[in-house]
This record gives sequence, C-alpha cells and structure tokens, in this order.
Amino acid sequence: MKPTFAVLAISALVASAAFPSTPEYGGADFFALDRWFCGAAGSLALPQGGAEPRRAGGGAVRAGYYLNEFWALEAEGSLLENQQVLGGDVLWHWWGYERLDPFFTFGARCWIGADSGPSGGLGTFYHLDDHWSLRFDVHSTLGVESGASMIYQFSFGVQRSW
Repeated sequence: MKPTFAVLAISALVASAAFPSTPEYGGADFFALDRWFCGAAGSLALPQGGAEPRRAGGGAVRAGYYLNEFWALEAEGSLLENQQVLGGDVLWHWWGYERLDPFFTFGARCWIGADSGPSGGLGTFYHLDDHWSLRFDVHSTLGVESGASMIYQFSFGVQRSW
C-alpha cells in the first residue's frame, strides 16, 4: 500500500509541473488555474492520551485553492503506518507573500477508525521561486469521539502553485 501512495504523490507533482504557469496572481474567474496548488509531504503523527492510534509516520497529499492573497481552502489526505486521515482546512497567510510565508490553519480532521474533530495549526512556506515552495506544518486535532484526546501531526514537503 505504501509504494502505491508514493507513486501517487510523485505522479501528482510531475503532472503539476506539466501545466503552464501564469506569472501573475489573481483573475476574476473562480476556476483560474493560477489560484490552484498541490503538494506532497512526509508526515509524523503523535497521539496523546494513551489510546489508539499509536505514533505513526507516512505521507500526505494536498490540493487547494487561493481565494485571495491571504486566504486559501485546502483538502488533505494522509496515509500513515496504521491510520488514514482526511482533512479540510482554511489557510490564513497573515504576512502576505514574501520568501518566508507563515500561515495559520483552521479546519477538521477525520482519523478513519479512530478519532475526528476540529483542528488548528501553523506552518510556513519557503518560496523557492514563483511556483515551487518548501512547506512545514504542525497540526493538532482535538479528539471528540474516542481514542486519543489530542493528536499532533508534523509534516514537511513541497508544493507547486500555478
């Protein structure tokens, strides 16, 4: 199962590089290609509270859409050693777009078969150029159903913006 995830993540990045890039941000069209992004990351989950799920490593893929230069919507899927995670977030870039671009996230995570709940986090982009970035995230999910009382997830990866 893990090699399949790696092939999927690499394929998504190769496909994103094949699309043409536009040099300017914005546009009135909701489906403007220059507002979309996708990425892949390595991920580590650390549950608290002494219950399932246990600590796990794996990978994540993300796709999202910039509403404007400060706000974005994002979906994430993670495949960890013993857990699958689906999440949705709102990103708030409170410092604009510099080479180092910090952000906050607000959303929800579903740890399939274990826990789900609201999540929040912070992270930063390091923009290599107008389209490629390194990305570091830290998320915490408050468990509201059962299992761990809090799950922390760390990830580091690359992202492609158009």
